[in-house]
Amino acid sequence: MAGPTDAMVLLLTVAALSMAGCRATPEEASAAGQSAPSASAPTEDPADAQFRQAIKTAGLEASGDLAHYSRQTLYEFMDGGAERYLGYTFEALTTGGARRPDGEAFRVELYRFERSADAYGLWSTDANGEHPPVGQRAAYGYGLVQMWQGPYVARVYHEKYRDSTRETVLALGAALVQAIGEEGELPPLLARFPAEGRESDPVFFHLHTALNHLYYLGDANLLGLGAETDAALASYRRGEHRAKLLLVQYPTAEAAGTARQGFVREYLERTPTEHAVLTRLEDGKWAGAAAWNEPAPAADGAVLCIVLDATDRLVASDLIGRQPSGPARAGRRGGSRP
Repeated sequence: MAGPTDAMVLLLTVAALSMAGCRATPEEASAAGQSAPSASAPTEDPADAQFRQAIKTAGLEASGDLAHYSRQTLYEFMDGGAERYLGYTFEALTTGGARRPDGEAFRVELYRFERSADAYGLWSTDANGEHPPVGQRAAYGYGLVQMWQGPYVARVYHEKYRDSTRETVLALGAALVQAIGEEGELPPLLARFPAEGRESDPVFFHLHTALNHLYYLGDANLLGLGAETDAALASYRRGEHRAKLLLVQYPTAEAAGTARQGFVREYLERTPTEHAVLTRLEDGKWAGAAAWNEPAPAADGAVLCIVLDATDRLVASDLIGRQPSGPARAGRRGGSRP
């Protein structure tokens, strides 16, 4: 008779054989419509191939390894600046170095977004400077070019700015655009902005914190901005008069109406009505609001139109698209961030 130890070994052996018998072979798994287990190699990020192709096209050599960051790890790359990217549908960042034959070093950052409209939005928040014909939009200054192309924002810069590196920065930027290939569409909301007197492309965003960086309305989220809202701000100059136009696209007309009432009541300090409201603020400038209940092109819901910092009543009234109702009176004001 087997001893206790022998019995235990026997039981473990039987159990192992039983488990092995339950595991389907590749042929059995295929016959049963199941996928056989396999060890697959990790898929390469598309940006890696785009980076390599651009480096080669620009006549440069890669310097060091590529680094990758996700929504969860972007803070490791930019401590304190990630919130601006995470306010959009940012998905991934690929970054690496490149070097000219003479040793001049350059950096490349390729940001991928779920929506090409959000890639444009991120680009629009930092679009000052020269605008070379690179990609769908580009801005260059002090050795750095930032481009929007499809679902990507690409940044190329020289680590120590020199005038002699401008040509290489732009050439590498153009090579990245070529490697990306696909183009994206502008946010549909931008089609609602009047062309007359607009000084630059509207800045596109979603969140209250983003708005307050552009124009401070207050700490409270008066307009109910969030991930489901599209918003854009543009500056206008008509003759000697200036104004800012803010458009917010809401998923429903009810949401737009609620935001308009809150803005009129809390910011303009007026009684909300069904009509457009225009008020002269204590600094002598005009602000107003109107809800456009018809949907914007290729979008559902309704648009809230807000005019700010207008130096002329007629310009303000024209921008919100209808004549204001009621007498003008003094109200509070916010202001542009420096």
